[in-house]
Amino acid sequence: MCKPFLGIDMKIRTLYIILSLFIITNLTCCRVIKMGQLHLSKNHKKPRQEFVDILNDPNNTFAYTYADKKTHEFISQIDYAPYSRKKKKSYKLSEYLDTKTKTTAFLVIRNDSILFEEYYEGYDQNSLLPSWSIAKSFVGALTGIAIQEGYLSQSDLVIKYFPELIKFDNNWSDLKVGHLLNMRSGISFDEEDYINPYSDIADLYMSKNVKKVLEKVRFKYKPGEVHYYSSLDTEILALVLEKAISRSLSNYLQEKLFIPLGMESKGTWAIDSKKSKNTKGFCCLNLTLRDYAKFASLYLKNGKWNNKQIIDSSWIKQSTTPNFENNCYQNQMYSHKSYKLKRDSLNNYNSYQDSLSAQNDITDINYQRVIKHWYRNDEWVIQNCGDAFFALGIFGQEILIEPNEQMIFIRLGKKWDTSSSNIFNLIKRELRNYE
Repeated sequence: MCKPFLGIDMKIRTLYIILSLFIITNLTCCRVIKMGQLHLSKNHKKPRQEFVDILNDPNNTFAYTYADKKTHEFISQIDYAPYSRKKKKSYKLSEYLDTKTKTTAFLVIRNDSILFEEYYEGYDQNSLLPSWSIAKSFVGALTGIAIQEGYLSQSDLVIKYFPELIKFDNNWSDLKVGHLLNMRSGISFDEEDYINPYSDIADLYMSKNVKKVLEKVRFKYKPGEVHYYSSLDTEILALVLEKAISRSLSNYLQEKLFIPLGMESKGTWAIDSKKSKNTKGFCCLNLTLRDYAKFASLYLKNGKWNNKQIIDSSWIKQSTTPNFENNCYQNQMYSHKSYKLKRDSLNNYNSYQDSLSAQNDITDINYQRVIKHWYRNDEWVIQNCGDAFFALGIFGQEILIEPNEQMIFIRLGKKWDTSSSNIFNLIKRELRNYE
C-alpha cells in the first residue's frame, strides 16, 4: 500500500512529477509557433529557412505614377474609429495604422496611380515582405498559365504525376488538379491549429521534404465532395505544377510574371530544403509592396499587360467569378464576401428571425445566399459574394482588387489586428466625398 507523501498519494505524486517533467521538456525543447513561424525554444537554433531568388530585369521595370500629395494627405487624415466594446475612439488613419496595429505596409492604387503608400515597423519600399497565404493566389495564376501553355489540365489526375501515391490511399486515384485549385481534395488536414507544434500545418511548414508528407495523407471525404481550406491542397498543386513544367515555381514565376510585369526588385520563395528543393507554394513568397501591386494590376487588367495577354482572360474570369458552391473561393482566389442585414422601421440593421424572410430579401440569386448568423444560430443573414476579389494571408495580409472602382488596396502586417475591409471601404467612401 502506498504511503502518503505530504498528504498526496504516492501514485498521484508520481503522475504529477511525470506531467511536470513533460511540460518542462516541451517548454525548453519542443517546436513552438510564434508569429506564424515555427521556431525552436531559446535554447535551440531556429530552423534554417531556405530561399531561392526570383530575379527581375533592372532595365525593364514598371513604375506606378503618383497622385498629388494632397490626396495622400487626405487619406492619411481620414478619421477612423475601430470597433470597440468600450467607448469608441477615433484616430487619424495613418496614426491608427502606425501606433495601434502591427501593419508593415499599406497601399492604395487607382488607375495605375498611387494615391497612398506608407510603411511602418521599420519597413520601406525596398523591403521584401512575406506573403504568407497570398502565395496561393500566385500558384493559382501560374497554374492558369501552365494550362494555357498545354503543360497540364484541370481534369488531370494527381497520380499522373505521382503514381506512387496510390499505394498509400486509394482515394488518390480520384484526385484532380481542379479539386486542388478549389480546395476540394477531401484530404484530412488540420489548418486551424497553428499553436500546436505537432499539428498538420506545423509538420507541413517544417518538413524538409514535403513529398514525404503525402505518404501520411488520409482522406476524410471523396475528392470533389466538400470544400474546406487546406494549405496542403495548394502544396500538392505546387508539386504537380513543378512536375508538369519540369522546373521550379520560382523559375516559372520569374519568366512568366516577374520579367513581363517589370517588377522593381528581386523576390524570394522558400523551399523545403536545399536537398529536396520543393517550393513551399502554400506560403513564403517575399516581394516588395509595389511588386505585389503589379500582380493585382494584372488581374485588374484581365490578364493583359503592355498589350500582351500574360494570363488568358477566361482564366481571370473563372478565378474571379464568385462560386457559391465553393464558399466564394475559386482557383486559389477569394471573391469579396459581405453580409446583408434587415433594416427595421427605425433604420437599424438586425438579423432575420427566420430563413424564409431572409430568402425573400435576396435580390441577386447568383451572388447571394442565406446563412445562419455567426454566433446566434437561430437567426439568419444574407451573404453577398461580390465582384471584388482578393488574395489573403494569415496576420491580415490582404490584396483587394475592385474592378468597378479600378482600385487596388494592399495591407501587409505582423498581426491580424484590424479590419482591412472596413478601412478599404472607408477610404472609398471618403474619396468620393473628397472628389
